[in-house]
Amino acid sequence: MQPPNLFAFATSELSQDAFICWLASWADPALKDANSALHDTAQKFIVRLLEFGKGPQVADFRSIQARRQWKDIDVLLVVNSDTAIIIEDKTDTKDHSGQLQRYREAIADEFPASRIAAVYFKTGDQGNYRSAQSAGYGCFLRKHFLAVLDQGERAGVRNDIFADFLRHLRAVEAAVQSFTTIPLGKWNEDRRLWAGFFLVLQDRLGEGDWRYVANPSGGFMGFWWHWLNDKYLQLEYDKLCFRIEVPEKTQRTAKWLEWHKTLMTQNGTNGVKIEKPTRRAGQFMTVAVLEGNYRQSDAGGLLHLDRTVEMLRNAEALMDAALSTIPSGVRSFE
Repeated sequence: MQPPNLFAFATSELSQDAFICWLASWADPALKDANSALHDTAQKFIVRLLEFGKGPQVADFRSIQARRQWKDIDVLLVVNSDTAIIIEDKTDTKDHSGQLQRYREAIADEFPASRIAAVYFKTGDQGNYRSAQSAGYGCFLRKHFLAVLDQGERAGVRNDIFADFLRHLRAVEAAVQSFTTIPLGKWNEDRRLWAGFFLVLQDRLGEGDWRYVANPSGGFMGFWWHWLNDKYLQLEYDKLCFRIEVPEKTQRTAKWLEWHKTLMTQNGTNGVKIEKPTRRAGQFMTVAVLEGNYRQSDAGGLLHLDRTVEMLRNAEALMDAALSTIPSGVRSFE
């Protein structure tokens, strides 16, 4: 039996804020002799945050101050009294409402822009980081934090709080990577497993976005890609859908029928067989679905990633073939 882990109970972002502040505080030179390995790891942690946040280089550490919820900033680290590291700390939520830019503005009077690093600190996963990047934040992700903590463990850090958080973060990573070791029939609706799978698809397909979609039927983990005008492909757990966006309510029935009919003329292209779904009116509509499961398995029932990607590429080809039959001037069925 594994010993109880503090962070299995302290799961909120506030708990993660506390750990970040705790670890960063060990970088203070006054604590070097108290735990030299932890002190060195904390300094390396801050150096990495400065690098990711596009802040200035710091030659030495004279003082470290950790502020929590100062001017609504999750964590503000003040290094040597003249350098600020803004940390927007997230586990499974994401930024919203222009908060990232507000935090920069909130400290502009206290620190010059050249002495500010801005870090979007994420130990969960999300479909994209465009808003954080456009706000000028560097994205410090779970893999980056794990690299720092792993290095600290190898360097000899011996501390129960440190060890508990490292075990916790490794467990998160293992859950995200579990799609490689769990048979397809047992994937169920574990969001972290699907997130790991979708992250790999993003990399292999070179595009795509994903997130959990809530709806009256219970919601699903969705992945969408291959947008061509108003048409695109979407995964809903194990279902592959051919979709269309129709903002104008009066045109939805006609456009659904026309795109469905056009897709069906290409049924069987590259071995991809599609069928008619139940039609539900809305701005975003499924007009055809793949027969069966797009996920391909190996002899042991585990995911065969190469064949799965090949299936998705073949679905793209079917969609492209259908689009090629439409005169270029009317490809949105206007």
